[in-house]
Order: sequence, then structure tokens, then C-alpha cells
Amino acid sequence: MKQSYFISYILFFIYSITINSSFAQTTYTFSALGSSSNGFKTITTSPSGANIIVSDNMTFYNPIITVGVSSTASFTCTIKGDGVNTGTFTFDDMLWGPFTGSRTLTNTQIVFKDSSGNTIDTWTLSAAYQALLSFDSEVSAKTIFGETNSVANVAEVIITADLDGSSNSDNIEFKNITLSSITAPVINTAPVIGGTSAGQSVNDNSTIAPFSSITTMDADDDNLSATITLDNDAKGILTGTGLSGSGPYTIASTTPTDLQSKLRALSFNPTDNRTATSETTTFTVVINDGTTDDTDNTTTVISNAVAPTVSSVSVPANATYVTGQNLDFTVNFNENVTVNTTGGIPQIAITIGATTRQATYISGSGTSSLVFRHTILTGDLDTDGIAVGSLAANGSTLKDAGGKDANLTLNSIGSTAAVLVDAVSPTVTSVSVPINGNYLTGQNLDFTVNFDENITVNTTGGTPQIAITIGATTRQAAYQSGSGTSALVFRYTVQSGDSDTDGIALGTLAANGGTLKDTASNDAVLTLNSVGSTTNVLVGIGTVTWTGSTDDNWNTASNWDLNIVPPTNANVVVPSGLSNYPTAYSAVTFNSLTINSGASFIPQSTVTGTVTYKRSLPTTLWYLVSPPVAGETLEDIIANHTLASGSGGNLGLAPYSNITGPAWLYAQSGSTGTITNGTGVSIKLATPGEASISGTANTSNIVKAITTGSRTNYNLVGNPYTSYINSANFAAANTAILTSETIWLWNGTQYTTRNAANPIEIAPGQAFFVEAAASNNLIFAFSNQSHQNSDTFMKQEPIPSIELSVENGNTKRSTQVFYISGKTTGYDRSYDSKMFGEDTSGLAIFTELLTNNQGKQLAIQTLPNNDYENMIIPVGLRALSGKEITFSADIKNLPDNLNVYLEDKVNNTFTNLSEKEYTVTLNNNSNSTGQFYLHTSAKSSSPTLPNETKGIELFKPKNSQVIIVKGLQSKNATLKIFSLSGKQVFDTVINSNGYSEISIPKLASGVYLVELVSDLGKIPAKIILD
Repeated sequence: MKQSYFISYILFFIYSITINSSFAQTTYTFSALGSSSNGFKTITTSPSGANIIVSDNMTFYNPIITVGVSSTASFTCTIKGDGVNTGTFTFDDMLWGPFTGSRTLTNTQIVFKDSSGNTIDTWTLSAAYQALLSFDSEVSAKTIFGETNSVANVAEVIITADLDGSSNSDNIEFKNITLSSITAPVINTAPVIGGTSAGQSVNDNSTIAPFSSITTMDADDDNLSATITLDNDAKGILTGTGLSGSGPYTIASTTPTDLQSKLRALSFNPTDNRTATSETTTFTVVINDGTTDDTDNTTTVISNAVAPTVSSVSVPANATYVTGQNLDFTVNFNENVTVNTTGGIPQIAITIGATTRQATYISGSGTSSLVFRHTILTGDLDTDGIAVGSLAANGSTLKDAGGKDANLTLNSIGSTAAVLVDAVSPTVTSVSVPINGNYLTGQNLDFTVNFDENITVNTTGGTPQIAITIGATTRQAAYQSGSGTSALVFRYTVQSGDSDTDGIALGTLAANGGTLKDTASNDAVLTLNSVGSTTNVLVGIGTVTWTGSTDDNWNTASNWDLNIVPPTNANVVVPSGLSNYPTAYSAVTFNSLTINSGASFIPQSTVTGTVTYKRSLPTTLWYLVSPPVAGETLEDIIANHTLASGSGGNLGLAPYSNITGPAWLYAQSGSTGTITNGTGVSIKLATPGEASISGTANTSNIVKAITTGSRTNYNLVGNPYTSYINSANFAAANTAILTSETIWLWNGTQYTTRNAANPIEIAPGQAFFVEAAASNNLIFAFSNQSHQNSDTFMKQEPIPSIELSVENGNTKRSTQVFYISGKTTGYDRSYDSKMFGEDTSGLAIFTELLTNNQGKQLAIQTLPNNDYENMIIPVGLRALSGKEITFSADIKNLPDNLNVYLEDKVNNTFTNLSEKEYTVTLNNNSNSTGQFYLHTSAKSSSPTLPNETKGIELFKPKNSQVIIVKGLQSKNATLKIFSLSGKQVFDTVINSNGYSEISIPKLASGVYLVELVSDLGKIPAKIILD
């Protein structure tokens, strides 16, 4: 209802800021203009003047109206409100100049009018101030107009002035004007209706929103009310939120937006006589903003007569229906329907199982809901939900009030998937039996009897049960649960003494005084059908022991003492002393597996269960042991064994260290840590017994890190598998990271050496030493496993060999010589092995190479298996002087015509070790060769020395400044060195008892000739000096 006028250029400034701009007659609207004490409105205008409209009942404070005049001109400014309300006018003063020339201010006055337009006062500028103006002046309104500075009841103020004289631009300001409580003029705009639609169509049995696109607008944003009139109220009914009356209809005053929403949401339902083909209804809509109306009558709706149709079909409630119960169906039409059964009765075809039945009409004529019914007959059965077919008039009629025949198509039929029919006794479809396994005392054997429908069990008179046969004994599995479902659970709990190794058997199901009925109260048929196999449902099997009677296959039943493959909860034992040991070619599960000393187990797939390997330790000596399973710890070994004890709390358990410090790191009672796969330890029991090591089976390659240490390069490793591994295959596979293809073992009294000449099958739990060429990873190949049918803890295959031993009191040491085709008298990497470097005992025996000898003290030397008589083997001895040493030989597989002789150069003797031992007392400490040599000679003759110098060795080790002489037993021998030109560059006298090291001076690099002269003869040689 109120319209404010706005103009583009409204500028707000603080204090008297003047903006020179030229514009024509302009309207300004002011609201909340400053206050009585501060804030100014500066209006700069040309003489054509301006209009000022005061809005919203606000007080108009402190404008400064600045007139910029460049020549003779007139100025008019009007200040007004709504023309009805009035206020008080106050004007403080005027300001002009400074003028640039003489100016004259004339016809200057302020006219005040009331709300009727009548002049109530006029202020005229005093004549004194209309003369020539050539100075700056700011004079109060009272002074220059000769009036008071305020006028009451003012509705409009008109300020005029004429100024002439100069051609320059000068300013006149009317300052500090106040006009309070003035309201802007009032203008009202009529509301507008839009968006109506004509010719809208609706079926006579449906509804429509006739004003779905209508719009209602009011430019003043006034609230609107509405009145709606039908051309005939009998044609239908309007409904909706906020609607009052029954024709005409009204909607109370509300916002234009809300009114529009309510009109759009109105629904029209045609309710007139439906015999006509179609009928048009006209709607007249009037909206009012409280002052002005807008009317529209262009909205029309055409209602069409249609046949009644089925909107939905309600079906019987989900349930199982039995003989004599009713299946009721309600057919819901979209309008009332009258049924005439004179010619027949309407019916709906329904399918029960595979049989078609008819649900016939029983009630509902004159309403929109017709009821049809079928009563269940004996033998009816449907377990997956009945099906609804078609509705047929069957000679009857179904019409609406207008006489139109109903469309009988059934729409939106409710789900009948759970509308079941049962007039048949339930039967057993199958019996689920316990899963294959071994059931022990206290465990349950559960049987699930599955019926073809839900069964209710009543145990008031007794508990149903199933007879089962365990071994030769009949037991009863009693009903446990499942009543109300199709699966009934029966249970028998295994008792002590129950045993069945070939599978339990099921008997019959008996009600035993109870009842088993379906939801229709039909007694169940108790015959057990489709009973699961119980061949592998075993009872009472605690321990199953491997016999290996047939082969090595874990899954062969005849390989086990109970003639069954071990159940997953069995405790399995593999004893020693058998011909066959188990290999699991597929995944196996057990509660525990115990492998006795000497036995083995190879898993080719996954293994689930704890594996314990028992290693016999028949003495209280130290043994080298390695866990053949994963997960063993120091704390487990300490807790599960009675270890020997030593000083300082040390126990008979020690890992090996190759770094500076002690070689053996003895454990104490609080020691902890995991023994990683492939790691060896030394163990000593307090009394003879066995090492029992538990963990999980290793089923893949094992990687073990070895290192070069600051003290030695030896590493104590061990077989990580529960089966045997071949030492030669192991060493060959790791040859790149080892100094030689050699392993060293401890036999309880001495270290023994193994290489390709005397490989062994390393038993589970056996640890051994290797020497690292560099820090790297050893590989224990999973494929290197085998079974052995006897304990081959250090088993070897026989080849031609001599084991030469020395013995001093209770101490015995040995070295080995093998004869193998294709080997040389020089160094053969896989077949020649030095003594174990950590052996610091006072007694040792070794041999040295026959050719290209570099001083290696060999525990094993391999020679060709021909030319035996011409191969004389230097024998070294580490022993103290004054000790009585006895030599003996274990000779195997040498040609029958050969004997083995030991030569003692000091005592000038030959002893046939094939027949007897040789005992000698040493005159000097010994740690080298030179005194003893081993000969192989035909049995028909003893060895001779055609040359007394034979067997004497002279050589210079690489990267050294010494010459070594071995085998010389002589005093006052001379050693001379000559250049190739024949010049003698060095000589010395030596006294040798079999081994001498001669330091030589620093000479130029090159080849030199060496001559050793003794009472035994002259020996020439060549050496190379670096």
C-alpha cells in the first residue's frame, strides 16, 4: 500500500563535503537522516532545483542544500511528506560566498504549507541581505528572514532564490534544516492473478488440482485473501489446507506466496451424475489485498465418465492354512460396484500347489470392496505360496453407479509367497550328521533331522531320540532344539569308554512319548531319509601311531595303527626304527605330532598343529643341536630340560659367537630369545635323555644369515626340517658363500669333517659349523629333504678310504684320506677340507697336499683312485714332546693287494698299519709335517725310499717372506738362493727336525732358484718373490 520513490544518486557525507554536479529536477528520498547533533546530508544542485521526499515517519535532520550558480539563475527546492501528516520545520542559518564578483540575492523566501496545501507561513529574506553580496557570510535564519527559526504543522516546504551578477560559479548553502514526523505519500497497487488453465481433464472417479499453476502477486507485498466459486456446486467438491466453506470457498488473508501455495494444493473431486460422457466445471477466483480485488474465471475442468477398475487385491494373511480354513481375498475397486448374481457368482481362480481352485464372491456389493473365499480341502498343499489367477463374472454382472461394467483385470495383487497350504503330514528330507572327525569324551555328536516343513516338538510325554551305534554299543541321541523349524537337532555326548574306529551308524528316530507335528497338527512321518555318511565319524581315538606298513603316504589308512588317517584332533606319534616314514602330500591338521629320535616327517603342504621333535642325547657330553621346527626359544629349552649347570649360574645351553670374545655364550636361568630357523646351539643335559623341541613345521626354503666375524668366520647352523638333508647337496648349493664345501660336526669327543667325499644325511635336530667366505644368506632347500630308515645322525656312504687316528691316553683324533676317480693330488675344493679352526685341543692329526702344497692342514684329503704306490702323503701331528702317541688306521674298500704303511723319518721305521698299530714317544713338540708319511704299497713288498730326499717339501707361501721346509730331519743343512743369472743372493744354515721356517731378505720381485743341501742329498726348487 505504501510506495517509496528512490533515485540513483544519493550520497552520504560526514560534515560539509561539497560535490559539484549538474542535473535536472531530481527527487531524493531520505530515511533516518543523521541525528540532531551530528550527521549531514549535502545536496549539490544546479539552480533548476530538487524535490526531497521524507519516508517512513522518520525525522529529517540536518541537510545542507548547496546551490552552485555560474550566472544569473533561479533556484527552487521542495521538501514534503505524504500530504496528510505534518511536522515541525527548523532552519538554522545560511552561508554564501566567497563570491568572485558582485552578486545580488533576490526573491529569496521559504513557503510553508499544511496537509491541505494551504500556505501557513512565508519567510522572506530581509532587504539588507538582498543587496550586492561580496563577502563570506553565515547568518542565522532568524537574522536574515526576521522570523523565528521554526514552524509547526508543516506538510510541505518550498525554498526559492534568485542570484545574479557574476559569471563565475558561486555557492549558496541552506544549512541545518529539521523537519520531524513527516510520512511519505501513500500509493496502492492492485493484486494480480495469473497462470490459470482451461480445459483440464479428469476422470469422474479421480481427482485433479485445478489451480496447479496459478500465481498470486501483489506489488505492495500486501496479504491477500481468496474466494473460489464453482458454476455449480453439485458438480464436485474442493478440498485443501486453509479452505473454508462448501461453495463458495474462501481462504483467509495470508501472504501472496502462501496463498499461491494453498491454491495450487487444492483438490477437486467430481461427484455429479456420471451418465454423461463429459462435463465442464468453471471456477471463479477472486483475490483481495484489503483494498483492491482481482478476479479470474478462466479455470475449467472437464470430467470424463470411466468404467470402475481394480486398484488392489488384498490376500489372506501370511500363514499356513489347513483343512477347513478359509482363504479370503478382497478385491478393491476405485469406486463403488454393484454385484448381480442372478446369472452366476463371480469367482477368482487360485492355484494351490499344482491344482486350480476357485475363490467365490461372498459380500461387498454396493461398496468398493468385494470379498471372495476358498475353503481348504484335504490334500491341498502349497509350500511356496499360492498363486492368484483371474477374476471372472461367471454369468454375473459387476457395474458402477452409472451402469458401466467393471474392468475385471486384477491389479496390485498382494504377495502370496508366504500364504501356504498344508493338509499333508511332514516327512524327513535328510539327516545331517557330525562332520568327519574324531570325537573324544565330553564332545558332542550332533544330528540334524531336516523335515519338509516346520515341526513343533512336544516333550511333555517324553523326549524324541535317535538310536546310534558306537562300536558294538547302542546309544541314544536325544532331541535338543529346533521346535518350530524344519531342522530338529539331536545330540549324544561321548562317554568314557566309547570307541569306534570305522564310523558310527544311525538307527531309527522314535517319538519316545513326545510328539512331532507340523503347524497343521499333522504327525510327522519319522522315517529317516537321505542320512549323511558316518564312515569317517570316529569316536574315542586319542593317539594314532604311524606304522608305515604300506608306503610313506600320510593319507594311506593302512600306514596307521588304527587303520585310519589321523583325525584333526588326534595326537600323532611317529616312532623310530621303521622302514617307511610319513610324507604329507596334501595339507594335514592334528592336535599334536611327536617325532621320535631317528624318525622323520616331510610335509609337502601346509601343516596345522604343534610339532615336537625328540632328539636322543645318550650322554652328558655337549651336543650341537638345531630346532627342526619354527618358534623355539631359549626360555622354552631352559624350562623344558634339565640342563647341566656350571660356574656363575651358567647352564648347559650356549649359542655360538664368531666375534671378538668368548666363542660360547652360555645361557642362564633368565635368558630369553628366539632360536631362528637354521640356527644351532650347544646343549648339555644334567643326565642322559633327549632334547624335546616344539614348534611349527617348516614347509618352504629356509634362509639363514651367516657372517664373517672379527674372531673367526665360522657359523653354527643346523637342519631346520623334521627330515634328513644331504650335506653335500647343502654345501654345493651354498658354495658361493662358503670358503669350501665343508661342514664340521661335533661327535661328543672331537670335531669331524664332512665334504663331498664323505657326505652324510644330516638328521633332524643336528647342528654343524660352516665357514663363511662373506656375510650372506645360506639356503636350506626344501627339496633337499629325505627319509632314512635308520638313524643316520652322521651317516656316510662307503668309498675307498683310510681313517688315520692318533691316541694319547683317553684322547683320540683322526684324519681321513679318500680315493675317488677324477680327483687330483692338488687342492680339490669340494673334496679337500681343512681341520676345524676352533679345535684348540692339544692333540690333532692332519695331512697336507701332495702337490702345490700351501700348508693347509687337512682333515680330509681326496686323491685319485689309481697310482696308489706313488702317492706318499705327508702326515702332520699336533702334540707335546714326551707324549706317547699311538697310530692306527681304519682302512675301507682299498684294493685287496694294498697295505697301508706309516713311515717315521725320525726313527727310520715303516709300520704296516693294516696289521698293527704304531706307538712312538715324541722327542719335540710337533705342529707340522715332516716326520710321518703314509704309504700304500703292494702286500708282497714293503715300501722303500730309493731317494733319501723323497718326501721332503720346500715351498714359499704366497704373500710371505719365509721359505718352509717340511720332512727334513737333518743338522747343518744349507739353503741357498740364486738369481736366474746364477748370482747367489742368500744362504743360511738350518737344523731341522721335520719342519723349519726360514726368513729371507727383501729381494726384487721375480723368479729365483733355491738349493737345499743336507746329508740326505740336494733338493732344487724355484720360488717367485712378489
